[in-house]
Amino acid sequence: GIDGSFNVITNMSFNQNGENIDSVVVSSPTGTDQTFVNPSASFTVNNLNAGFWTVTAYTSSGCSFSNVVQVQQPPQLEIILNALGQPSCNQMTLWDGSININIVGGTPASGNPPYTTNWYLNDINSPSIDNSLQLISLDPGSYIVIVEDAVGCVVSDTFDIVPPDPIAIDTTVT
Repeated sequence: GIDGSFNVITNMSFNQNGENIDSVVVSSPTGTDQTFVNPSASFTVNNLNAGFWTVTAYTSSGCSFSNVVQVQQPPQLEIILNALGQPSCNQMTLWDGSININIVGGTPASGNPPYTTNWYLNDINSPSIDNSLQLISLDPGSYIVIVEDAVGCVVSDTFDIVPPDPIAIDTTVT
């Protein structure tokens, strides 16, 4: 994933003393630069790690204008287990296991749902079986959930639905 990466939108004026901005240099906290030649008035600089970034615009006559932008890292993306319901009896035909999760942190998307969620039964290479936060009527097995936020950070977890022990009847004739 792109853990710790964010978008920064920088609006630059093109008419400082009648000059156009020829280039914009975005300098990372580690000293790596990204240069944008003949940028538009508003553009997006993507995939920035958390920290203080320096944005410097240069005009054709060599004048420069700088600003420091702080990119903050969101809280860690997490899957929270609200409830794990094991099957109530060993029926073999009608199972009632359930899993209920919540997702917190990361960078949620502005739409609904705010995260991409996919559930798999026993194997992530099999087709996804659901994309909700609550699963019901579950057969025994290992349920794997993979969650992705708006900037591509991914977290996963596995929850096991285990059948109860079969009812044993001890019959002793005396």
